[in-house]
Amino acid sequence: MKRLFLIIGLLPILLASSEYEEFDLIMAQIKKDISYSDAEVEKKKELFQEEYQTIAIPGIAKLRFSDLTIHEKIVGFPAEEEALIISTNSARVTGEWDYTKPHIYLIEKKPSGWEIVLKHEITSYSSALYSSCKTNEVGLYLCTDKSVQYFKPTEYGKDQPYVFQIFHMGSSASGWEILTLGYDWYGKKFTKSSHDMSFPVIPNPPVD
Repeated sequence: MKRLFLIIGLLPILLASSEYEEFDLIMAQIKKDISYSDAEVEKKKELFQEEYQTIAIPGIAKLRFSDLTIHEKIVGFPAEEEALIISTNSARVTGEWDYTKPHIYLIEKKPSGWEIVLKHEITSYSSALYSSCKTNEVGLYLCTDKSVQYFKPTEYGKDQPYVFQIFHMGSSASGWEILTLGYDWYGKKFTKSSHDMSFPVIPNPPVD
C-alpha cells in the first residue's frame, strides 16, 4: 500500500518529465548558457563563490523544461512545423544573488528535432522591480523577475513582431531594452533586434 501511495505521489512528476523528453538537448544547451564559467565565478565575491557551488550548480542541474516560461507557440507557417518563444525568466536560481544568466530563446521544431534558432542574454541580472518566487514539484526554489515584460502581437497589431521590454538596473543609471523577434520574409528566417532606451515603450493597441 505504501508503495502504491509513493507511485501515485510521483506520478505528476514522472508524467511531466516524460512529456518534455523531446526537449532534453535544448535543456542541456540552456543550462550551459545560463551557468557562470569557472573564470566568471572566480571574479565574484567569496560568498557568491560558496553559494554558487551549494545552490546554483545543483539547482541548475534540477531545472526542467516545464520550469521555463513559454511566451508564444507558433504552429506551422512561417515555422517549418512549430516554434516556441521561451525564456528562463521563471527559472532563476536565486540566493543572496541571482545565480543564473537569464535568456530568451526562439526554438523551432525541425524534421531532425527541436533546435535553438535565436537566443538573447538578458545582461542585467538585478532589478528594482519585484520578483515572485515559488517552489516547484521537485522542491527547487525559483523566482520570476517582473522586470521582463512580453507583448503578444495580438495585443498591439496584426502581423507585428514579438516584443519584450526589459528593465535594466545599473549602478549609476537604469534603462530599458526593447527586444523584437520577427520573421524576415526575404531571408525566410526568424530574426531579432535589440534597442536600448532611456524610457519604457508600451506598444500601442491596434487602430480600429
